Amino acid sequence: MKNIYKSMFCVLVAFSSVTFASEKLPSSSDIRELKQSYDNRTGKVGDLIAYIPTKKPCLNVLSKNKHVEFCFIDSTAEDLGKSDKAGFFITLSSIANESVSFEYHTMWYSKRCSYFTFEEQPTCEQPYTN
Repeated sequence: MKNIYKSMFCVLVAFSSVTFASEKLPSSSDIRELKQSYDNRTGKVGDLIAYIPTKKPCLNVLSKNKHVEFCFIDSTAEDLGKSDKAGFFITLSSIANESVSFEYHTMWYSKRCSYFTFEEQPTCEQPYTN
């Protein structure tokens, strides 16, 4: 009987963490791109979610109880929130337990970037030409 209660408790805890993250997500029609961490060894879905909304295409990262949004990736001049009209954008490459990898594209160059949940800002490599 105790095992049944333990199992029910574990299911409730897992469901509540998924529900918490989904409450912060916009609807699927308002998301341009979304990735969630996944462990290939265990087959378990992780707590880290990254997405790019359609209306304000900034990098959004959900990690447990934390939600961060980055509209300025590598400079203060290029606002991703207005990027559709300006010709630059980001695409999600991959996601791990504590990091999000993405590419930052402009008309003249691209950069590979990453964000680690234990750091405050994303970091980018040297640009390469398209």
